[in-house]
Amino acid sequence: LPRRNTLSLFDDSRSPSDQLIEVANFLVRRTLEMKSDGARPDDLLIYYVGHGLFTRGGQAYCLAVRSTNELNEGATSIRAGDLADVVKENAAFLRRYIILDCCFAASIDREFQSGALGAARVQMANEFPARGTALLCSSSAHEASLAPQGLEHTMFSDALIRSLRAGHPSLGPRMSFSELGDLIQIGRAHV
Repeated sequence: LPRRNTLSLFDDSRSPSDQLIEVANFLVRRTLEMKSDGARPDDLLIYYVGHGLFTRGGQAYCLAVRSTNELNEGATSIRAGDLADVVKENAAFLRRYIILDCCFAASIDREFQSGALGAARVQMANEFPARGTALLCSSSAHEASLAPQGLEHTMFSDALIRSLRAGHPSLGPRMSFSELGDLIQIGRAHV
């Protein structure tokens, strides 16, 4: 993956709105640059590892960033709906693969999908959908993600990394997002 095709906001101390503007600008800029180079962008991969939380009253699902303040977590985090809007507006014709390693991760499905989590499962089961969004979540909408003591990464990210590095003999050199999810489940059981 060419470095110019990646945007890392890990440990970025800017406000959630500034980070969302950065994501939108990056998507627009790279799409235009790739098209002018004769390439056609097809896929967008978003990987988030951090804290997932709900605003007071449980109304909106949010992703914590470095500037999140526990006194007003909802207002100082990236709202899932705002991230979904940025992605849908600026990557409308890309296949979107979203990997979330945070508590209550599957709560984001309602922002990117038209239906309930069942729709996300159906979409993930279709090997690399022609267009749309596939989600790979570390936890359901009702459970916390785990980071056992002694692991360098969270349980999910550890299993993700091991699955990507080792693959599976029956899958060959390529695997679908759904198959990757299955390998992660197996890997998490062995931690």
